[in-house]
Amino acid sequence: MPTDAGVLTRGAILDAFIPRLTPEGLGHTILNLEVDPAKNAQRWSEMPGLYWYFPVQQARSGSQVLMEHPYDKSEFGNHPLLAVQIYGAGRTAFLAAASTWRWRNFFGDLFFYRFWGQSIRFLSTGRLLGQNRRATLFTDKNTYQLGDEVLISARLLDELYRPLEKPEIKLQIRVNEKQETLSLKPVPRRPGTYKGTFLPQYSDQHMALLELDDEEAVSRVFTVKKPSLEFDRAETNEKLLRHLATLSGGEYFTLDQIGEVPGKISQLQESIVTEEEDELWDSPFFLLLFSGLLICEWILRKRRMMI
Repeated sequence: MPTDAGVLTRGAILDAFIPRLTPEGLGHTILNLEVDPAKNAQRWSEMPGLYWYFPVQQARSGSQVLMEHPYDKSEFGNHPLLAVQIYGAGRTAFLAAASTWRWRNFFGDLFFYRFWGQSIRFLSTGRLLGQNRRATLFTDKNTYQLGDEVLISARLLDELYRPLEKPEIKLQIRVNEKQETLSLKPVPRRPGTYKGTFLPQYSDQHMALLELDDEEAVSRVFTVKKPSLEFDRAETNEKLLRHLATLSGGEYFTLDQIGEVPGKISQLQESIVTEEEDELWDSPFFLLLFSGLLICEWILRKRRMMI
């Protein structure tokens, strides 16, 4: 897999370096230390650094670089540290560093075992749904929310297992009974790699399907869910809570101030306004008025000899 390998001329190695994940590496199953992509990238940036690695100037054509050196580079770009490639009916991987045991520092065996366990599973399960000998489909995540963009990438080889060179690749996005065509464009300086973005319109399971001329179709399934705004930011928003308390005429208390709450409640005074409805036709005033008018009418009729 590596080509043009050589030993760098350098003095004593005193500073550690933290490997940098490529865009393909951020979503690859080998390097998923955390479920959330943002947390995964943060986790790798906090991992203990490495000191030595075998310098490789350029990855072999058709391979996929997942991890690279943060600053050592050649004319072809940063030196690859971890690369994978389909070979025959199976998979191969190249790791330039030999001191991954350093990842046990601070974390114990958790991430060290997770990395090697996922590597073994990836290499041992050669032909999975979404892959064949000449094509592989990836998405940057397995689950999305409505409004998220889905990044779809493909690694494609021609009949001679060389990186496929085409101006664009078209695949189908299927959800329920609907179908949409998506164009993938070549990635500069990454032969055989194509990428495109898709904005889902429905919350359901989606399938990206790529049909090849002389090979079985490859697919990638991902799920789109409705956003859960209640749990997007579950942390305490003290500023907002204080503002709401001020608007409602109340006060904001933290847990360590809970003892002050009873005293504040006893000092509160509130005016209670009650409303009573009294029908006008049923009031004593109108009864007396009606009776008085009726009596006056009788008296006037009596005087005029009308009764």
